[in-house]
Amino acid sequence: MKPSFSSAIYLSLITKRRIRYLHSRCSVGRALVLSGDDRGCTISAQATQLQPRLAEPWLQHGRTLALAGKDHQAIKALSHGCQYIPQEGR
Repeated sequence: MKPSFSSAIYLSLITKRRIRYLHSRCSVGRALVLSGDDRGCTISAQATQLQPRLAEPWLQHGRTLALAGKDHQAIKALSHGCQYIPQEGR
């Protein structure tokens, strides 16, 4: 069964909200790390748990870890995120 136009719009809105939410988790995490609060890494990690098969949460988390000086963990997160980048986006 083909989805209706209204269900496609609804799915698009839900997807956009979810991406904004994930981005806000990572942004809060980076802000905390920059202010010297190590909880920022934990908060940005939550975004990777919410959408583990999206590249963006992993890449954002890797940036947060790098800011916190956790280079080894940052490289692992960034590498993990790279495997979810679509081929046409590479």
